[in-house]
Amino acid sequence: MQLTGPDGRTLSFSLTGPEEGFPVFYCHGIPGSRHETAMLSPDLRQRCRLIAMDRPGYGESSPCAGYGPEDHAEDLRCLAQHLGVTQCAVLGFSGGGVFALAAAAALGARHLVLTGVPAVPLLANALENAGALTAGTWRQALEAPETLAESLRPLLGDAQSLSQAMAGSFSASDRALLNREDLQRAFERNMAAAVAQSAGPAASAMARDMVSVVSTRPVAGEKSPFTVRIVHGREDGLVYPAHACALAEAHPACQLELLPGCGHYGTLRAIEYHQLMPGD
Repeated sequence: MQLTGPDGRTLSFSLTGPEEGFPVFYCHGIPGSRHETAMLSPDLRQRCRLIAMDRPGYGESSPCAGYGPEDHAEDLRCLAQHLGVTQCAVLGFSGGGVFALAAAAALGARHLVLTGVPAVPLLANALENAGALTAGTWRQALEAPETLAESLRPLLGDAQSLSQAMAGSFSASDRALLNREDLQRAFERNMAAAVAQSAGPAASAMARDMVSVVSTRPVAGEKSPFTVRIVHGREDGLVYPAHACALAEAHPACQLELLPGCGHYGTLRAIEYHQLMPGD
């Protein structure tokens, strides 16, 4: 599905789950796309109305160079208005976390769940708490952001190249999870959408978003009306659990759950309705 934003950009989005389900806006990872929701648990997909938008340069959303978390929050606010959504929750995965925080505030969300989310500005040793691919990308985003897109291009020629690059940092639990035919198919479709606009636009989008991740403090405002839940896999090979602990320290009233035997993508499969909608 597509929506034309106020500035004329194409905003590509998907709606999955029952129409009567509680609306949940999903902010995808880096790389990622609206198709990432297929990796969520059956419980969420069967009970929630999942709303996922491709950020610019991913999937079918128009590229946009100067784009950050507040811009994405505005795009989602426009989409919520278009769909008639007045109450919602927000789920942010991995690099989508800073976008989810901004969106939750803009949408007046009731609940926010952050899973596998990095907290680079909150950790003095952030680069030591990540896999080699992740840490290398963060380092370049911090030290030489103007060259990051060009460095990423060789990884983004096609979905297979990207999948192989990602798999090199997966934990054993993620590799086992993605050996399942249905999840492997969902992961590959997600990676294909991430590079659908060719290597150049995909690299620019990833570099732009990665700079937001390393430069934006992932902290909700003191008067934020939403509950915060942080879920992280203890065996996450891309973003180590220290990031979740730093996020929890920055959100004193949050609920933190470190999942044993769970990797980066495994958290998506592990989250169930009661975790996303506490007390409802």
